[in-house]
Amino acid sequence: MEDTIRKNAARAAQEIEKQNGNEERLRPFPTSYPGGITPDTLFDERSERIIRAQADKLIQTGLFQKHERDDLENEFRVILAYEMAKYDPAKDRYTFTATVLAKRGLNMVIHRNVELKRQPAIVSLDEPAPSGRPFIDLIAAEDERARREAAVKIERAHRRREDALHRMLEALSPVDVRICEMVMGGSSYSEIGRAVGLAKGSVCKRISRIIRPLAIEFGFTPVNAHEGGDEE
Repeated sequence: MEDTIRKNAARAAQEIEKQNGNEERLRPFPTSYPGGITPDTLFDERSERIIRAQADKLIQTGLFQKHERDDLENEFRVILAYEMAKYDPAKDRYTFTATVLAKRGLNMVIHRNVELKRQPAIVSLDEPAPSGRPFIDLIAAEDERARREAAVKIERAHRRREDALHRMLEALSPVDVRICEMVMGGSSYSEIGRAVGLAKGSVCKRISRIIRPLAIEFGFTPVNAHEGGDEE
């Protein structure tokens, strides 16, 4: 386990060193973090699971390809290595991690959309189409239309999701909202129970009887809390 954590930290450090060759120099890499977290323990198993989940979400948008997965995960590690310096030890570490990476992921989607809109046509075809216009003009126009439609669909889907999430959270009690946040942050049932002052069994019931049905009603795919380490 410790070897895995050190390996993940090393990969993030290598990515930072590689990016330091760009015009925009990256700020110094922190050597310690609040709550006793160190660069060697920052990328533990649960943090890596959240990183992989965020990379999956980006690939599922269709804007990123599967072969980009390693680059996406490394970018998430880099941003987490910086943003963890702002972590408040009084709050849940993994909820903070999930929030930071979700915001970064949204920015990456927006940036990719802008790139696609600016991307020039690669293929050059001079043969005229039956209409008399070169094929390249027709292809460029079709590509631009498709990109715009895709961008509109993504924006609409994001707005619908944000609206649904807002309405769902409004329908939940403060305790259930907190449970939702910790589940999305990768916390176990036991950790959630301790945080909200409920028994593990009560947390399970609230998730299965209240939160899960409501999430399905609003069009979300329910996420299970992490079971590891829950044996008491």
